[in-house]
Order: sequence, then C-alpha cells, then structure tokens
Amino acid sequence: MKRLTPKPIATLFAAPFLLAAFVSGVLRAQDEPPAERLPTTAEQLALAEGVLSSAEQATTAVQRMIEQSRSERDLIRMSCLNDKLSQLGANASAAEGRSDALRSALEAGDTTRASHEYTVLSVLQQKIDLLRQEAGQCIGQDVFETGDTRVTVEVDGTRLPAVDPQRYDIIQAYPYAFFPPPTSPAD
Repeated sequence: MKRLTPKPIATLFAAPFLLAAFVSGVLRAQDEPPAERLPTTAEQLALAEGVLSSAEQATTAVQRMIEQSRSERDLIRMSCLNDKLSQLGANASAAEGRSDALRSALEAGDTTRASHEYTVLSVLQQKIDLLRQEAGQCIGQDVFETGDTRVTVEVDGTRLPAVDPQRYDIIQAYPYAFFPPPTSPAD
C-alpha cells in the first residue's frame, strides 16, 4: 500500500476552499451594478432651477388653500395647511442654499461636492412634492359634520302585547299586605 505524503493531503484539503473562493469571486463580479452616468453640468443646473420653481409653485398653491380655508372659517384645515407651509418654506430655503452651493462647486470644478449637492437637491425635490401632496390631503371641519340627524322607527305589530297599556284602567294591587322589614334589629 502506498503511503500519502503531506503534499497530496494538503492539496486534497485546499482544493474545495479554492473552488469555493473562485465561484464566490465569479458570482460577486456578476452582482455589481453597471456604473451610473453622472449628470452633466447643464442637467445639474436644470434640476436646481426645477427644485426652486417647484418649491415656489407648491408654496403658492398651499397659500391659496389657506386663503380658501380662512374664508370658510375652517380652523382645523388651516392649522394643517400652515404646518405644511412652514415645512415648505424651510425646504425652499434649504433648496436655495444647496442650489447656490451647487453652482459654486461647479464653477470651482469640485465634482465630488457638486455630486453631493445634486443628490441633496434631488431629495429636497421629493420632499417638496410630498409636502404638496400632504397639503392636498389636509382635512377640515366638514369631515366631522354629519348634518341633521334623522331617526326612523319601525314597529313590528306582531310582537305587541294583547292589552293596550294606554287603556289599562285597573291598577292591580298586591294580593297580600306588604310590610317592610325593620330598619335595625332590636337591642
């Protein structure tokens, strides 16, 4: 019988690990997403202008809704809309700052900072759109008003007693005299 030397034994133990590492590397290489195309300077500036325009339009729309709810004296809806308007104002202010920062980063040629500002502006655009949608969903007092209450009663005549309680003349007495118990036991 031939005896195995340490070299073939090491090869037998190492082969499965090497195969697993190779397969893992191939699978990992296939999972990587393709590189994204970075937006051009013009696209980035267009987004910045679009965000500012969207914030202005949303603010104007919410202000109109506030005026309408004020004329209807709907305090619940007006409170909700004022909250959305203040959030829109904060996001519009942040968008202005980020837009200026994007312009300065593009002028300086700092692509990393410009990419960051572009990403933040994209998030602000989504937030402004969400706030405009939420402002449209603000409910008011009209939801809680149900109108005049109307009650309809239907009586099933088959279940009424045989004697009319309004025509019952005789008051029946107890068949025996009733004496209440004493209030306390005798001492």
